[in-house]
Amino acid sequence: MTDTNALDLLREALDLLNDAPRFSLRRDRRRDSYGLAGRIDAFLVQQTGKIAPDNIVAAATERWRPEPEIRVADRATMQADSDGLWISAWLLIGGLVPPIDRSAYLSALGTLSPFAREVFLLHRQDGLTLPAVAKRLGLPIAETEALYRTALVELHRLIFPQA
Repeated sequence: MTDTNALDLLREALDLLNDAPRFSLRRDRRRDSYGLAGRIDAFLVQQTGKIAPDNIVAAATERWRPEPEIRVADRATMQADSDGLWISAWLLIGGLVPPIDRSAYLSALGTLSPFAREVFLLHRQDGLTLPAVAKRLGLPIAETEALYRTALVELHRLIFPQA
């Protein structure tokens, strides 16, 4: 079998795994299709230099839908390593955060840069997705995501200085 045929065969197997997600493997029920799909993705990226198709993000979104504490990011980014493909996601930490003092929040909000504050408020208070915020402000999505992350980190640092 040629290298091209082998890569085509792996892509076909990956399509099958993505079309029928979350089935367990015959010989080891503890392993499932996600682990194998991730390994195939990582290998294909390594061999071809191309990031896997967007259906990986859709598969990850579907896989984590039953878990309300985990959400695949609005515009997920992927990173490949020897373990597979990593997809950006949000993790809800609900009960782990103490109540926020309103005056501390408003004070911390006032210290953010104007763009970081605007991105944060449009996303959190107005409920816009980060791509919608980026479009409204005329910013690249990556920059909008970076501003949002900066706002979250800075707000946390100022509101919970002992953490």
